Amino acid sequence: MRGVAAPLALGVAWASLMALLAAGGHRPSAAHGLPVSADRYYGVAAMYLAPLCVALWWWLSAVTHRAARRLGGHGEAAGLRAALGPAWALPLLLGLVVPDLAVYLIAGHAALARALPYYAPVAVIACAVACTRATARATGLDAGRAFAAAALGLLAHALPAALLIR
Repeated sequence: MRGVAAPLALGVAWASLMALLAAGGHRPSAAHGLPVSADRYYGVAAMYLAPLCVALWWWLSAVTHRAARRLGGHGEAAGLRAALGPAWALPLLLGLVVPDLAVYLIAGHAALARALPYYAPVAVIACAVACTRATARATGLDAGRAFAAAALGLLAHALPAALLIR
């Protein structure tokens, strides 16, 4: 399955961070709507984040491909999926998970909520730009239509991500 390496690496890295947080006995600061109790969340999330990241990438790719086709794009779903793997996962890995890990190791759990507003928006913007470029390359769409297709995919994957990842 082409493109899966980066989403899987993102999931493993995120799961590792969650395992560290669980080992430290921490709880997420935003606990409302979690699928399990806040006391158990980090430990449970450490078990499901790797497959969840692969599933989120797959869903992002499927929705983006369908939108791109409706907007006049061409190309196979597998080609777009392969292009979106690193385009989606690497900005999140390098711009969100690695900074979270660094903040946690340097300043502790309490610092995460204070630091996140500085780097998370940059990671999201980098992800959107990379996904738009990957969509344009894989489908032949111009930048505006590629952005629309990628934005639909990113929005579609955001709901399950928001429910399951803190």
